[in-house]
Amino acid sequence: MGDPAEIDSGHNWEDQRSTYDALRATCAVAREDGTWLVLRHAEVVAAATDAEAFSSKVTARRAIPNSLDGTDHAAYRALVDRYLTEERVAREEPQCRAHAAAIVDALPRGETVKTIAQIGTPYAVRTQSTWLGWPADLEEELIAWIRDNHAATRSGDRQRTAEVAERFDQMIRVLLETRRGAPTTDVTSELLNDTVEGGRPLTTEEIVSILRNWTAGDLGSLATSVGVIVHFLATNPNIQRDVRTLVAASDRAALAAAAEEILRIDDPFVSNRRVATRAVNLGGEEIA
Repeated sequence: MGDPAEIDSGHNWEDQRSTYDALRATCAVAREDGTWLVLRHAEVVAAATDAEAFSSKVTARRAIPNSLDGTDHAAYRALVDRYLTEERVAREEPQCRAHAAAIVDALPRGETVKTIAQIGTPYAVRTQSTWLGWPADLEEELIAWIRDNHAATRSGDRQRTAEVAERFDQMIRVLLETRRGAPTTDVTSELLNDTVEGGRPLTTEEIVSILRNWTAGDLGSLATSVGVIVHFLATNPNIQRDVRTLVAASDRAALAAAAEEILRIDDPFVSNRRVATRAVNLGGEEIA
């Protein structure tokens, strides 16, 4: 199973989903370019929940907590969850709203707008940077990195992808060193003083991995999610009217539910990766 960015099938995002939908009607598991595609609910649940037969350690690069299993995953997930409580996330709403308003206010009127490039990406970079305490002048470098990372992933060149990933890690290391010399009160500095596994301080590489997961992974995710929601509302005017009514009524709970449902219908994450730890039968196929 793989992230679609890792599967060189020659299909774009929409083509992939159509292709997988067609495959699902004929089989539960299919083979594509050396990767097993798990297509039906029962088999997906089995692969996702069987921690003995399947693992999240899909690459040599350690990603905390995504690439961890079992008790290791639980320990680091508990640490990460402390930064994403309902209370802490709510604290970020004002800055997220401010960035969103500023970006939309600056858009040209009467012209076609590229939703992801002109709205989603700057929104993702600015809100994440504010949350983590990163300087605003890092925006252009982060946007350039997102572009280069997408290009490297599409190329299928592992060496190129590794070089781009290392560039991002080095960016994080510089930010960490700056804080060691002059501590500040932000999320990045907080990680420098955090602990795991009974009070052990996080290592630099562990902090880099956590920040990489939050940023390198989520910058693209946030930008794409914004694009998905805007596209859905633009192509469904009746629902757009309903959403505008919710905005006018300040019904935040209903708006949040609407966003969740739109992202469920048009999920930007076509697939997720797991690796078999041993030979296992899944959907009538022997997977090893």
